[in-house]
Amino acid sequence: MDSHFEGLFAAAGAVADAALEDLREVWKLYQSLPSDTGAVGMELVKEICNPRGDSPAACYRIMMLQMLNRVTGSLTRWLREGKFDDAVYRVAAIFPVKWMEPGHIYNEFPFDAEEFRKQVDDVSGR
Repeated sequence: MDSHFEGLFAAAGAVADAALEDLREVWKLYQSLPSDTGAVGMELVKEICNPRGDSPAACYRIMMLQMLNRVTGSLTRWLREGKFDDAVYRVAAIFPVKWMEPGHIYNEFPFDAEEFRKQVDDVSGR
């Protein structure tokens, strides 16, 4: 496993904010991969992100968007041709999210999913 990726889920507390463009690029990367692709190495993610950005945070935040949309389908109204509306990325870049702890079973998202959708609604003007 990529040494940068190993520490991704070992972190504790709040996930750092991510650059808007990094989120778009990571989303585009994930969408370009076959559905049976396993983990994406952090070296690849770092190549597409701004060198001064927080690529683990961008990667994690995109994984949370994927999880939210796959489990609830609640982001589909902001999904067009495989890309989210700008409002989703803008909120996802700075929305409070906690790192998930390895070995812990979660019954809810590591962020307030309802508040996230509300803020996307507000930003998108819908």
